[in-house]
Amino acid sequence: MDNKNVRSDRAKGEISTVRKDGFSTAKMYNMDMTYDAETLKQYFATRLTEMRMKRNVSAREMSISLGRGAGYINSIESGHVFPSMVMLFEICDYLRVSPKEFFEFTEPDTNRLFELKLTDIYKGLGTDEKEIIRRIIELLERRNQGR
Repeated sequence: MDNKNVRSDRAKGEISTVRKDGFSTAKMYNMDMTYDAETLKQYFATRLTEMRMKRNVSAREMSISLGRGAGYINSIESGHVFPSMVMLFEICDYLRVSPKEFFEFTEPDTNRLFELKLTDIYKGLGTDEKEIIRRIIELLERRNQGR
């Protein structure tokens, strides 16, 4: 036990072990997992993006609604900032999910997430930019029909 720091949460029956190599092992929601802080930050950012886009809200709109600067949610989603515990609860409340639902450890559907990001970007484009995208899509459709 000299190379481990063990903490237990009696109320939830969860045990977390932080090892000297910087990794943590935790049992959460009946899943054993090992993660480092960077992986957790990336997961959080991906999950936030996924859930925000499912609600069909822009990062700017969400930031302002949470009483933060316009780029706050973008800074979380890009991995530059990690929210406080209080802000995590505010984010969950805004998204209308419990923290448990937010942290349900499932693999994100990366194709769907990419589609949602494209939709988010498209909404912010001007008329001329949208016309260019429409033309590109038409060209791709014609190319695929020729196969």
